[in-house]
Amino acid sequence: MSDCKDLKDLFRKVSKMAMDISGNIHFFFHYVFHDSRHWQNLLNYLESVRNYINLSYAELWILRIAIQLHDIGLFLSPRSWNEFQISKEDLVQPNNNHNNLLTELKRTLMVRALLDNLKQSFEEAFFDENNYLRLPSPLARKPWDEFNLIEKTAIRHIMRKLHAIIGSRAVVKKFVGTSTQECRKVSEIVGTMVRLHEGKYKEEVKNLGLWDISDSPIDLKKVTALLIMLDAIDCAGVSRASPRTLDEIIDEIRLLEERIIEIERKYDRERAVKNPPEYIAHWIFKRYIKRVDIEPGKVIILTETTEPAYMAGIIFFEIANNVWPKFHLAQEILQEYGFHFDLVVKTPSSELSISNIADKITKLSNIFHEAIVNENGISQLSKGESNIVYGLTLPRTLALLLSHGYVSIANQILCETLHISDADNWFKELLSAIDE
Repeated sequence: MSDCKDLKDLFRKVSKMAMDISGNIHFFFHYVFHDSRHWQNLLNYLESVRNYINLSYAELWILRIAIQLHDIGLFLSPRSWNEFQISKEDLVQPNNNHNNLLTELKRTLMVRALLDNLKQSFEEAFFDENNYLRLPSPLARKPWDEFNLIEKTAIRHIMRKLHAIIGSRAVVKKFVGTSTQECRKVSEIVGTMVRLHEGKYKEEVKNLGLWDISDSPIDLKKVTALLIMLDAIDCAGVSRASPRTLDEIIDEIRLLEERIIEIERKYDRERAVKNPPEYIAHWIFKRYIKRVDIEPGKVIILTETTEPAYMAGIIFFEIANNVWPKFHLAQEILQEYGFHFDLVVKTPSSELSISNIADKITKLSNIFHEAIVNENGISQLSKGESNIVYGLTLPRTLALLLSHGYVSIANQILCETLHISDADNWFKELLSAIDE
């Protein structure tokens, strides 16, 4: 493919390969798109960031290559998993939550449902005789269109959970290679960045060292932290699809979520409540995030709504749960290089510094995610509709209601569930409750 000495040329070749594989594929439509629109956003953010932090020539092009490949594991066919030689041992490294990938997968209800249908353990189904990850044999013999909903949902979930490690192996096996000493270096550097881009292994990121490619220095800790930050802040729904397309997708995702809820309740209602997939929430709470701006000293997330239910989802689901943990890790590391940004959410009527109240927002996010909506809270809905959202977590309930257009009901349920008396000042009331 390349001797990897010219990183700019390697970037062009990798970009073409990545675009051919995943330029506009909607296999993961129930998560927000991770295709070329996402990569281009990150490349655009990088251009802004370059104004504030020094990058060597090699660091710049390595980071651009890693941006192109960081989510490629979402698009590589499960039928090719065994080619990447991912063993069981690769999945058992504890992450920030002291769990590991294998444990998390085994706990997932839809994966458990699939294993029950296959009448196999996870190890029997997903590892071959060489102990390498594979697509289970019964599924490998079926075209994707013949997979049932449990099979599709379980495989998509596994791909989502494992995409970083799958992508890191693909860097070596498929995109960069090991044909020369320089390629081996690039493969190890980019593969490490891809594997760590989710920010789940904090200490490993903090302990990354210095490399040299073609006599140009690379601080792997710095560029990995930058990748983590750029990936974290790309949360604007309208940057991934047009408003009309977003509405159409949300309709489809709502139907998918409702079907999955029916399966969950038949299979294990208690487990479903404790470990919801929340596909619809990934779309709904990004819907009114307009854009992300990078300015001196701060990253600004601009929203187009002040509705309590939407804003609670944006702050407690999207920001606190998805953006802030990765952003904060990157922020801690990049401060060592004299590079600091605060994270700010700007609404049409106010501005909120997440960095200044991160601990409080994290506590409120935990309450938000653990709250269960009871039957009394949904009495405003018809019997059929109330059966759908009854007994679900608050973010999942709000997302489903908002996907139907029930904004006022969603606002009311938010306030009732979290014991908010003043909807107009809901956020201040919650912060005050935390202070007390």
